[in-house]
Amino acid sequence: MHTKFLLFLGASLLPLLDAAPVTGPLARRSPAEDATMALYDHDKRGEDAVMALYDHDKREEMALYDHDKREEMALYDHDKRGEDAEMALYDHDKREEMALYDHDKREEMALYDHDKRGEDAEMALYDHDKREEMALYDHDKRGEDAEMALYDHDKREEMALYDHDKREEMALYDHDRRSFNADFADK
Repeated sequence: MHTKFLLFLGASLLPLLDAAPVTGPLARRSPAEDATMALYDHDKRGEDAVMALYDHDKREEMALYDHDKREEMALYDHDKRGEDAEMALYDHDKREEMALYDHDKREEMALYDHDKRGEDAEMALYDHDKREEMALYDHDKRGEDAEMALYDHDKREEMALYDHDKREEMALYDHDRRSFNADFADK
């Protein structure tokens, strides 16, 4: 119902629109206005083209910047990995050097301990021989002292026997002397 009414109304107003003068945005432009609009459109398109070139150059510049930045980062990472590898080799060499030092130190200490034990064993043998030598010396000394004691004992016995024999001889002499004197007195 509404659609039919609108169509009727539109059909009724069309003759009025053709008869009325056109003003405002719907009015036809003059050639000068058309030329001005054409220049405006041309300038606008030129400005848009400049902006498009600017955007293109800006995108290229950003792309180059990103490319250079990625290359710079890649080189940095490469150098960093190289530096890390160099440090790893340094640490490896340092650990090997320390391991060799420890190995040599342990060998040196083991040899020192071995020599020390040998020296101690030598000293023990020396002490053993010295003690045996002293024991033999003491044994010989005691034997010599015993021999001297026997000699002294024999000497004292010999002297005692000598004294005993001497006293007996003197007693016999005295006895014989008295007997002789007595016999001589009787005659």
